[in-house]
Amino acid sequence: MSIENILDVEFGTELPVFEPDTTLANVGAFARAVGWGGPRFESHEGARKEGFPGALVPGIMGMGFLVSAIHRWACRAYRKCARC
Repeated sequence: MSIENILDVEFGTELPVFEPDTTLANVGAFARAVGWGGPRFESHEGARKEGFPGALVPGIMGMGFLVSAIHRWACRAYRKCARC
């Protein structure tokens, strides 16, 4: 099924599997690129020293993964206006 419009989407449709690269190397590189480099994103041990259970994925990176998954699923769709 080709998704070109929100009306083409059916409730309950399963999206294709998307496995983002959440390796420490990739997450650390992303965090540094956006100016958020630091132990919490680059190593589990460093994150634990900051009080976290393990290394984190920045929230904006997670949103990027979501957009990528949607785009792979509905690559022909487009947005006309953010306020529409």
